[in-house]
Amino acid sequence: MKKWLAILGAFLIAGAASAQEATVRKTTNVSIATRSEFRTLNKYVGDEDEPITMSQLSIPLAVKFAITRNLALDLLGTAIVSSADGDSLTGPRDVRARAVMMFADDRVMLNAGVVAPIDKSSLDTEQLSASAMLANRSTRFQYSNLGEGFDVSINGGVAEQFGPVVLGAGGGYIKKGEYVLTEEPEKDYLPGDQISATVGADIASDSLLVRVDGTYKAYNPDQLDGEEVYQEDDKIAAQAIALLRSSPVQLLVSGRYTIRRDEGLFESSSLRDSVSLYGNQVDAKAYLRFLLNDRVSMMLLGDFSMIQKNKNDLNDSQLFGFGAGMTIRNNSISHFTLEGRYYIGTADDGDTTMDGFSVVCSIYLSR
Repeated sequence: MKKWLAILGAFLIAGAASAQEATVRKTTNVSIATRSEFRTLNKYVGDEDEPITMSQLSIPLAVKFAITRNLALDLLGTAIVSSADGDSLTGPRDVRARAVMMFADDRVMLNAGVVAPIDKSSLDTEQLSASAMLANRSTRFQYSNLGEGFDVSINGGVAEQFGPVVLGAGGGYIKKGEYVLTEEPEKDYLPGDQISATVGADIASDSLLVRVDGTYKAYNPDQLDGEEVYQEDDKIAAQAIALLRSSPVQLLVSGRYTIRRDEGLFESSSLRDSVSLYGNQVDAKAYLRFLLNDRVSMMLLGDFSMIQKNKNDLNDSQLFGFGAGMTIRNNSISHFTLEGRYYIGTADDGDTTMDGFSVVCSIYLSR
């Protein structure tokens, strides 16, 4: 069991972060979107000259159908090609479907969704090793598995406008499904259910939009073969976004601070309080967009992410990214965006250094 606890502590934390989908905006047509990314990162540990190299190509495809004026259906499928220190994790991921309903002059939103497994959850030894490295939060890779169990989610929110201010609140619940983590030996894994609550406000003028929100997320313990093995930490996150528009220039800056409460691994049916995988986290992003004409714009990009040390003074990291991008619009809705970033960073109190790059291609088509 101790071997499994060590592996689980490395990578299973990533599942909960990606399971909760963002609230989708209302649509009255059919749209297709993708945000494909190739990302590679080198980690130099200690005095080693040869790096640990990780890379991932992710190709998501999202389709939205407007069933009626107040009802839309989302479908999302993703394929990934990943490599971590010579080990591979490649294939399609689970398919997600969600119905989004709007009521009361669009002041009330409800959505219900499912994650449908495609029998890619179980991992062999090579895939398990790659998954553990990709899930390490210092690397910031988006995907670390191919699938999980059959999940069901329900979310809702309300919003009301008071002059230039819009106030909103919402909540959600995800019922997680069990899946086969490995086949040899066979291990059944059941992630803990999740609950979340959010409050926020938007303040808008002709040239400035400011958005602030706060979110709380809580998780039940995860189980391996019926035994509790991991407790995802409760999270409190505060976020602020500001968009300044003064043609032909747009500036967007955002920041998020995430507080992680106690988390850890279970051993002999008791929580090991000495285990805390990661500390609190700071994320910041900015872009400066220049409108060259009605259809083409250029961007300067920057982002920063810092994970503080846990209570055992371990697992800290900092990652800086900077680059440029270009957007071409066919009309007011459809567009093509190409972005490139270079990354540098450190981890483990400076004992590990990192560098790499990413290329993102986004396409949005609508009619």
